[in-house]
This record gives sequence, C-alpha cells and structure tokens, in this order.
Amino acid sequence: GCKHWICMTCVAVHEGQNCLEYQEDLKLRAMNDATARKDQEHLEEMIKRREAMYCPGCRVIIQKLSGCDWLQCTQCKMEICWPTRGPRWGPGGRGDTSGGCRCRADKGKLCTKDCQNCH
Repeated sequence: GCKHWICMTCVAVHEGQNCLEYQEDLKLRAMNDATARKDQEHLEEMIKRREAMYCPGCRVIIQKLSGCDWLQCTQCKMEICWPTRGPRWGPGGRGDTSGGCRCRADKGKLCTKDCQNCH
C-alpha cells in the first residue's frame, strides 16, 4: 500500500495537519492546483446537497453519514444539531436551552420536523 492515513472526517490524506488546517490549505492551493480545486469543489457540492456543513464554532467542514442527529466537532468540540445545522446548546454550554436548537425544551417539541429525537 501507499502507507498514508486517510482521515475519516474529511476522507482525505492530510498527515501533519488537522482538518481545519487542511481545508484552509486546500482553499489556498485551489487557486493554482487542479486537484485541490477538484477536492474543494467536491466539498462545496457536499455542502449544497446537505451531506456536509461548516461547523458553527470553527467553520471546519464536517460530514454526517448516518446515525444520530447529535454531532461533536472534532476540532473545536462544539456539540451540533444536524437538522438545524447549528449549536445544540446555548452559550452556557451543555444543558443551556436559552439558545441552540432547543430540542424538547418547549413541552417536548422537537427542534425540526426532520429531527430523529436522539439528542
């Protein structure tokens, strides 16, 4: 094999860089490099198709393949509500229903019609 590690978060080889550093580097290289431009276009298409999103905390691109609607950014550790594409909690952190998606905070009401009721 090629002996390279493929990041499961962004499905790319970026040894020595975290996902955010790699994505910022992609943007810079995309101006001159066709392969990087293709990778960047692929990420942008995934965002348009709602298969990926920018973390509301640090803006790194994250992806959800299946499972629960609750995610945690691997870079900034923000808890995210996938259906709303926003923070799960308010500014006070875990348990703060003054902001965030407010799922079940109002008499058990779900955050969106697409919510899978798992966060």
